[in-house]
Amino acid sequence: MDALMLPLNWQRVRLGDIAYFLKGKGLSKSQVSSNAKHECILYGELFTYYDRVITNIKNFTNIYNNPILSLSNDVLMPSSDVTPNGLATASCILKEGVILGGDILIIRPNSNLLSGRFLAYCIVCDKNQVLSKVVGSTVYHLYAKDLKVFEIPLPL
Repeated sequence: MDALMLPLNWQRVRLGDIAYFLKGKGLSKSQVSSNAKHECILYGELFTYYDRVITNIKNFTNIYNNPILSLSNDVLMPSSDVTPNGLATASCILKEGVILGGDILIIRPNSNLLSGRFLAYCIVCDKNQVLSKVVGSTVYHLYAKDLKVFEIPLPL
């Protein structure tokens, strides 16, 4: 999407200027159950279970070893897949305190400037820009350093 397609009083902004990035921390399927204590998300569930907005959490774990926890408005993306197209997905989580497993790329936008819901939709709608950031040949990866230059439209 180039500047000519933007509405008046909108501009393109680099994601690295209005958000910061984190990475989830290892959880395996064997550490997850539906009757454990702490809500958690595994990276594979971003492909199979969750859509653009996450309000209900499917799985739980009893593992609580210095976890990476969600904040409401975080955007979650898988950071590796066997196909590049699989990486062009994003989900905004609206719950705080959910344990985020390994291989999840977490984008934490400045909530005063950017809604996580809007960002998740921007990422999915601009699939080609995401795919231009993907690297790899057998297993494909998406890195925070590359997504920092991802541009999204925002009102002035």
